[in-house]
Amino acid sequence: MKKITVAVIGGTLFIAGYYQARRQTEYMTSKSQMVSPASLAKPMTLSLKTQSPFAFRLDRSFVSSN
Repeated sequence: MKKITVAVIGGTLFIAGYYQARRQTEYMTSKSQMVSPASLAKPMTLSLKTQSPFAFRLDRSFVSSN
């Protein structure tokens, strides 16, 4: 009786795992078709101002005022 129970539970888990994997594969396939290749071709540009990492400018900091 124990072997039959284990076989039924194992078979049920195998079938459930198979259908779950199949649904995820279909989902990923449908998602990959939704992504437009044109949107991936353009690099994203950011409009951030770049600032010098230094708090002072080297050409003026060491110049004497004589």
